[in-house]
Amino acid sequence: MLDYAPLPRSFILAFRSRFAALLTVVLFPFASEAAEPQVVTLNYPSHEALAAAGSDIVVEMYRRIGYQVHESRLPARRSIRESEAGDSDGEVMRAAELEQRFSELIRVPEPLLEHDIVAFTAGNPALLAHGWDDLRGHSICARMGILLVEDKLSVLPGVRVSLAEETEQVFHMLKAGRCDYAVLPRAAWIEAQQAGITGLAEASPVLTHFVAYHFVNKRRAMLVPSLAAVLRQLRAEGYIARAQADLDAAIVSAKADSSLTR
Repeated sequence: MLDYAPLPRSFILAFRSRFAALLTVVLFPFASEAAEPQVVTLNYPSHEALAAAGSDIVVEMYRRIGYQVHESRLPARRSIRESEAGDSDGEVMRAAELEQRFSELIRVPEPLLEHDIVAFTAGNPALLAHGWDDLRGHSICARMGILLVEDKLSVLPGVRVSLAEETEQVFHMLKAGRCDYAVLPRAAWIEAQQAGITGLAEASPVLTHFVAYHFVNKRRAMLVPSLAAVLRQLRAEGYIARAQADLDAAIVSAKADSSLTR
């Protein structure tokens, strides 16, 4: 009979540790991948100050439910098409009317921000006492893909509409005399400031006040209850109110830089 010397305890422990690690890899080959944070791709119109403000809230929403956000900045119309087709996971922020036209997008039923649509002029402040109706017979510049604006203008008789992909282009058309008014979200003051455009004025009163929401493609429908709950929590914490106040303050500052009274 052969007499074997006992193996050192340190060798046995090291063997057990390595065997356990090997067994984990064999039985659970995707365990390390599952631990990685999940990612959603969300679209929003490029160079849009309002959507950028909403993005800060949305990124925090997803962070709190364990997701990272990849932001895809696209022209506004293409942004919606991709979200509807499922090429992305949703829209960072849009007006509620979006869901009436795009059946594959689901609105998270808690508002993000409130905002206004206004008419800009290239010289003189204007009074639009009857709102949209006072735009009849005028030439209007607007940005493609702002559905609320496109829908309103489409039913006004005698309105001549020129569209551009970027707010900066809209303002340049206005300044060049190609239209009487530029109809845009009030946050466009920020975009004018960033582009160094001055000599603008804002007609009063506002044309439309609206509430903006986050939208997801239907394939992400399971996230909607969690996102809505987080939004309620953010509102209770004052997070939403601070974001709204920051946006409004930025608009006031930009208006001072880009208006006639500079």
